[in-house]
Amino acid sequence: MSDDFDDIQMPAMNPGGKSAVLQEDGLSAKEFEKIVADAFLLVPEKFSSKVSASAITVEDTPSDALLREQNVPENYTLFGLYKDTEAGGGVVIFRNPVLHAAAHEAGVEVEWGAPTEPMKRRLRTIVRDIIWHEIARHFDMEEFEIDAREETGTSEFK
Repeated sequence: MSDDFDDIQMPAMNPGGKSAVLQEDGLSAKEFEKIVADAFLLVPEKFSSKVSASAITVEDTPSDALLREQNVPENYTLFGLYKDTEAGGGVVIFRNPVLHAAAHEAGVEVEWGAPTEPMKRRLRTIVRDIIWHEIARHFDMEEFEIDAREETGTSEFK
């Protein structure tokens, strides 16, 4: 199986603490899906016409079986994954890991309330980057090429 994946080492959580993004007053699934849909609108037509917006789905978290299948190291997770199937390809974005990363990178502490604006901005950037990365996989770009573009800041659709 493929060992290509987007990973992040998850920050340690306070035992019994709650992440801002998982509280009831946090970002809803519908709001997250809107962020994903808005990010897909940023994809130029020459690419988006070849990848249906309906081919981008959101799941809460990757399963343990999927993490093993993708050879994801322990204490790491997936943000997104390009799945190539007989019916066509599709991008899956994993909501909870992305929300945790956005909160962590925006400096949101545990036990806060709703997501802050810096966290929402970071969330939009992360989702945009995941869509770029996974669509690049759809067009058979190799992982090392994607990584090189991301490191040099040229991970844009052109």
